[in-house]
Amino acid sequence: MDPTAYLYSFSICGIYQVTHVLGSGSAGHVVRAFNNLTGQDVAIKMTHRVTDETVVVTSLEYEMAVYKLIPDGTHGFPSIHYSGKDANHHVLVMDMLGPDLDAIRRACRGTFTLRTVCMLADQMLQRLQFLHSRGLVCCDVKPQNFAMGAEDKDPNTVYMFDLAHSKMYIDDETGEHLPFQERRHSRGSIRYASVPAHHRHEVSRRDDIESLLYVLLELYHGSLPWDAIPTDDGRIELKIMLDMKADVSPTSPFGSLLARSPPEFAAYQAHCTNLTFGQKPDYSLLRGLFRERMRKEGWGNNSPFDWINGSVLEKGTLLPEEYVVDIKFVEEQEWNPNYM
Repeated sequence: MDPTAYLYSFSICGIYQVTHVLGSGSAGHVVRAFNNLTGQDVAIKMTHRVTDETVVVTSLEYEMAVYKLIPDGTHGFPSIHYSGKDANHHVLVMDMLGPDLDAIRRACRGTFTLRTVCMLADQMLQRLQFLHSRGLVCCDVKPQNFAMGAEDKDPNTVYMFDLAHSKMYIDDETGEHLPFQERRHSRGSIRYASVPAHHRHEVSRRDDIESLLYVLLELYHGSLPWDAIPTDDGRIELKIMLDMKADVSPTSPFGSLLARSPPEFAAYQAHCTNLTFGQKPDYSLLRGLFRERMRKEGWGNNSPFDWINGSVLEKGTLLPEEYVVDIKFVEEQEWNPNYM
């Protein structure tokens, strides 16, 4: 589908005029629209409603419920303008964001500088800390679920979105952490899944923190050791991936990656390893690792990101000279900040 192709007269809730299809998946569609009354650009997730009498909660309905736990206007989370029904669809109307971090990494020819990774890590840890404070774990921490703010609004803010895989880790009746269980249903992307998630253990806050470590390593190095496992057997692939993540000895692929990384990553990984099920991560300690590195290097927290100042990269970027979020610079699906 051509992402620049305009749709014929199509509005949602009589207010939002759809202009482009941003992405499609088994769960539904994501479209770009604008508010007829204010002109504001928005992104809209939509999926068909179940028409029979069977009680089925769609992933979009579930995500709507999750967003209700996050106060509107919370820094680093998109505002929800409307969630509910429109004709035969469930719809979720939210802020239009900029490109996601995976798309921007590719535009920066595969990797970010340590300065940019440090600034991103600081903000991403803040987003996870806030989500955890609401009794939620993300269960799907990956670069595609973090996007920069729109260029004309707040391009230096990292937004966390797409919470369809999130779940409560607090029992809403007792207020206590959910008990440890085995053989739980796996959630999210296995590429960034924690070791306990591989074992299908009940997830907790530590799992999000571990997943973020893999994300940050990928943003810095451009790849992860388990990217090219030489097998077509899915079960064998999962076993090898688990073994790689669990082995941090100096001669192992993951241990070697940590050894080639700035020391902050090894300290981060050590904190993950020492966390027990249900234990609260030390967010300040982890953020402090990257902040201290920035202080030592003389990097200000308001320094331009790599895609803003492409001259800091050895090969420059593939972005236009000025960072402008425009549909004509966006690749279908891969660059879509709200792709399902």
